[in-house]
Amino acid sequence: MTVLGPAPVPARAAEGEAPLLEAANLTVRFGSPAGEVHAVEDVSLRVAPHESVGIVGESGSGKTVTCMSMTWLLPSPPARYVGGHIRFKGEELRRNDEAQMRRIRGRGIGMIFQNARLSFNPAYRLGAQIAEVLRMHFRTPWRAQLPRVLETLRYCNIADAEGVLQRYPHEVSGGVAQRVSIALALLIRPDLLIADEPTTSLDLLSQIEVLGLLERLRAETGLALVLVSHDLNVVRRIAERVVIMYAGRIVEEGPAHEIFAAPRHPYTQGLLASALQRTEGGRLYELPGTPPDLAALPPGCSFRARCAHAFAPCTSMPPLLPAGAGHAARCHLLAREAADG
Repeated sequence: MTVLGPAPVPARAAEGEAPLLEAANLTVRFGSPAGEVHAVEDVSLRVAPHESVGIVGESGSGKTVTCMSMTWLLPSPPARYVGGHIRFKGEELRRNDEAQMRRIRGRGIGMIFQNARLSFNPAYRLGAQIAEVLRMHFRTPWRAQLPRVLETLRYCNIADAEGVLQRYPHEVSGGVAQRVSIALALLIRPDLLIADEPTTSLDLLSQIEVLGLLERLRAETGLALVLVSHDLNVVRRIAERVVIMYAGRIVEEGPAHEIFAAPRHPYTQGLLASALQRTEGGRLYELPGTPPDLAALPPGCSFRARCAHAFAPCTSMPPLLPAGAGHAARCHLLAREAADG
């Protein structure tokens, strides 16, 4: 049985402190032959200074689109930004202001992508690409930066640091590429790092190393971290607060210890049962059904067709309802419980 470890300590941000990053009512859609894809619908979230937030959901739940929209990385078209505002350190991020976004991307908000090798340019050696990034942010000669680069690569468990700098992205493993991405974040030291499924497609040893590096990076630099994953075990290790997404919407959010101890949305309950490898009738538990087609979303609660607790009110979309201090879930069951007293 998979055992989930203890939750991290609470965020170090002072109570009432202004958020580092704030997304409000973000809605992103894509055109397709089957109809308009509702990738992200009315998503609002905050990340406090020094906080670690985990975003969890199945593939297609809107996690990556949400995170890439934090720095307006998605080209439009094909993406269509229907609504929403992004603020970083209280500054409104303007989607069409390239000068502002060049200043924010990397040094303000860094990002580690799912497949790190694909985030590098295949036509240039890794060393040349690291040099270019550092030149843009610090405007110091590569020779002056090289000792620090080599030291950081070794710190990130890359033994042959000099050799890696001379290789092209396709010449290194996925695990090494991820560690190079983390080393680059450590060199730049962003205020917020978004790690989009950084352990996907890595072997178990590489997964453990990458997660350990992220924890060390956060502990030693004090940066805020948003960790995207479909694996609750990974998020449980790092996140202080958890956001659960389903069909483009946030369906539950709250402190990690509350989400794992007492999940309130049936979808979160199903994810947790799967992560704990619970059994039903001698078989491992699995969520019934499949996620809905985002180009043809059913009316009402998007999880209704897969939910064992669905009842008449579920034909309308529920709002996020309070479920405790800092804890909310998008489920009509909470309203029924409140009415029943």
